[in-house]
Amino acid sequence: MEEWKKIFSNRNFFYLFVSQNLSQVTIQLLNFLFILKIYSETGSSLATSIVWIFYALPSLIFGPFAATLVDFFDRRKLLIYTNLFQAVLVFLLSFLFGKSIFTIYFVVFLYSTLNQLYVPAETVSLTEVVKKKDLSVANGVFFTSTQVAIIFGFLIAGIFNKFLGFSITLYISSIFLLIAFVSVTFLPSTVTKKTALNLESNLMEFIKEIFEGYNYIRSNQKLLYSYILQIIMTASLTVVVVNIPEISKTLLRMHSDLGSIFIVLPTVIGSIASSYLIPKLLLKNRRKIKIIYKSLMTLVFVLFFLAIIFPEINNQTIRILIQVLSFGVLGYSFVGVVIPLQTLIQEESPVKLRGRVLGNLWFVTTLINIFPILFSGIISEVFGIRVLLTILFFMFLAITIFIKKNQSKLYVEL
Repeated sequence: MEEWKKIFSNRNFFYLFVSQNLSQVTIQLLNFLFILKIYSETGSSLATSIVWIFYALPSLIFGPFAATLVDFFDRRKLLIYTNLFQAVLVFLLSFLFGKSIFTIYFVVFLYSTLNQLYVPAETVSLTEVVKKKDLSVANGVFFTSTQVAIIFGFLIAGIFNKFLGFSITLYISSIFLLIAFVSVTFLPSTVTKKTALNLESNLMEFIKEIFEGYNYIRSNQKLLYSYILQIIMTASLTVVVVNIPEISKTLLRMHSDLGSIFIVLPTVIGSIASSYLIPKLLLKNRRKIKIIYKSLMTLVFVLFFLAIIFPEINNQTIRILIQVLSFGVLGYSFVGVVIPLQTLIQEESPVKLRGRVLGNLWFVTTLINIFPILFSGIISEVFGIRVLLTILFFMFLAITIFIKKNQSKLYVEL
């Protein structure tokens, strides 16, 4: 806890933390709110899934360019403008477009477009307001707050929509974003040497900067494999989240609403515990590769248990107790992989390329997540949720074996 107190004594970190939390709460709140609105208007699951497609499209179209822009401009100004424009966009939706699902799609697209600038700017800003030795703690705090924000955002979306209505919930969301806007105004400016470049007259140089980030990732084997594993972890999390209702119904034999609580809460508790303990291990110079490997082994064991053994248990009380423990361990092991990976990616990225490296991670991850959303539902519906979990089990088993065989070659310094 002393490490967390120390990191929060950094005022600039606190300002960024406030913005990050409110942004995360708002985006989760809006995602679920829009899904509720569209489903109530259409009764179509396909119509609600299109929300995620429109959210991912800007990453495909603007992601690499936005990541590069972060290296050219003052990160503080980017955070200020994106928060402000998102607040205005949500506020206008409450007045003008409350009953049009097509306009909701359009707003989701614009909001996500602004997020293509916000996320890499926030990620790079974290490395600038926190000392390198404190990055693992800062990442743990950010990851923990993100998990809490996801749960809180989805929770209050349903409550606000039911008791306050769609429009008032949008007003509240815009207020959250305005507070985030005010918070980042207190951050210091970050002027780079490249700011003076004339982008309009030198488009080829601008495009070259994009590929420079990708080429650096490809040339650094340690960074490349960490990058790939980070994307796999995020995509796998998306698969599980999208299939929570099916897991609740088929695997846990519960109503989807009740089952979701028994899945999400223990997972978050495990994630929070890991976010607190893993940075402590990193500060004690525990090798990252060992933490990643042990966390992956635990993940493989839990997936095997849930896919193969758990469905054969018939006593409901025992099932609930084991299920809560399993998802708690699942959350702990997931974070045990993600925090060391994120820290490694930040440490291995040169200052002048961090916007491209970290921003491209956001771009590729969002893009790849489209495919799990589209296909994981088909797999679980046609073949069953046990088959989907079994596929995840074999995938992570293969990754674990690969890392075990190649760890001395891939992570010599870890």
